[in-house]
Amino acid sequence: MDSYLLKKKPRKITPALRKCLLCGKEYPATRDNFDESHGDGYHCRKCIKKQNPPMNQYEHNLKYLYGITPDQYKLFFKNQNERCGICRCTLDQIFFDKRRVNKSFDIDHDHKTKKVRGLLCGSCNMGLAVFKDNPFVLINAIKYLKKNNSKNREKKTL
Repeated sequence: MDSYLLKKKPRKITPALRKCLLCGKEYPATRDNFDESHGDGYHCRKCIKKQNPPMNQYEHNLKYLYGITPDQYKLFFKNQNERCGICRCTLDQIFFDKRRVNKSFDIDHDHKTKKVRGLLCGSCNMGLAVFKDNPFVLINAIKYLKKNNSKNREKKTL
């Protein structure tokens, strides 16, 4: 048998065309043209870019991690008189981690509902995390501190 008969010519597979619901143009239905992670997958990447202008990392984190905008963050900041929601310290009083780009309060949120509760300094936010956001444990910690306060010990020894 002739060898040229055994060799199959590669077939060029052309992807099906898909029509963008926004601009109406047809494009090959590939990942290069359509982004399946945005909505129904029937909007071309060009239209998605027009609808969602690029964000900086800060804006991206606010939106996707906490569901708020920079304006909403500023509103929390203003409503708390520019202070931590627990210890009431100001931005000038918080410990500044050199790895952070700017001084800012942490966004405290309920891990179950994802609802933002307010802004806290890093120490207070870490404290809530250590106590697992459990009010019962925090109340017991307050009782413990009151019972074992150094002023109370001085009174007992006198």
